[in-house]
Amino acid sequence: MTRKNIALASLLLAAVVVIVLFMTLRRPPRVDMARYAPAGALAFVEIDNLADLLSDLTDTKAWAELAPALGVSSQLGQIGWAADLMSRTGFGPDEAVLAGRAQYAVALTGVEAQTGASEEGPYVHFKPLFTLVAETHSTPQSAESLVRERSSILAARIYGQSVAERSEDYHDARLLIFHGADGDRQLVASSTASLVLIGNHVSSVKACLDAISGRAAALAEDETLKSLRPAIDGSASVFAFVTQAGIERLVELGPAIFASRFTTDPERIASMANLFGHLSRQTTSGLLYSAGFDSGLVVERYLT
Repeated sequence: MTRKNIALASLLLAAVVVIVLFMTLRRPPRVDMARYAPAGALAFVEIDNLADLLSDLTDTKAWAELAPALGVSSQLGQIGWAADLMSRTGFGPDEAVLAGRAQYAVALTGVEAQTGASEEGPYVHFKPLFTLVAETHSTPQSAESLVRERSSILAARIYGQSVAERSEDYHDARLLIFHGADGDRQLVASSTASLVLIGNHVSSVKACLDAISGRAAALAEDETLKSLRPAIDGSASVFAFVTQAGIERLVELGPAIFASRFTTDPERIASMANLFGHLSRQTTSGLLYSAGFDSGLVVERYLT
């Protein structure tokens, strides 16, 4: 083989290696997580990548000042770097690889209010209904295996020895439902395609499954979200959206929340009701928020 052929073969081999490394180490394409939340959600939070969020957060000036005072290990930032490396190479525990690759969203689908009375007086208990949706960018088999093998362990840590389990089929999905001795608190886990869902109520998880499958409208179709999100999202690490329905629910429950937590003075409660009413009028279409990082600083944006 001549030197020219050797050089050409070396260049070809180098090109193949570069292409293989690029295809191996690149991240999966990002998806719009709002497609997995129901249109009727009250609020929505999206985290594009946990590894990046952790790395960027620990690189901020505020973290450098607060971490020593709080006794937080300086090595915490290395977790983000390690998670990113495992997600790109695929080397490491399956759960760690999936967690590093995943996109996350939380859909608040409702808020339950329960009133009662005790020796200390009347009370109001609020229970948010929410579902965490993780786009693992893996195979359906991997997502299903993760739910099947890990949800029972998580439930046992929450409820202890009193944990009870049952399953329920919902269209093409299998719901694993866990609860404690009293039966009031639920942990619901499911998977569909490459998605893993974990919620605190069956109705919340089902609402997300309906949006994912197309049986119901998704939050991604919200006109306010579609028109305003590009103005504040950009390369943000965290994005949040309080819908019009969410603001209306906040106005409805806000005075009761304030009264149950801070005061029973009728005049103060009336003032809070007026404040929440003003908030509703000013943000009739929704409230958008994003947080990102730039040169060691946290950059926040709001839009109503």
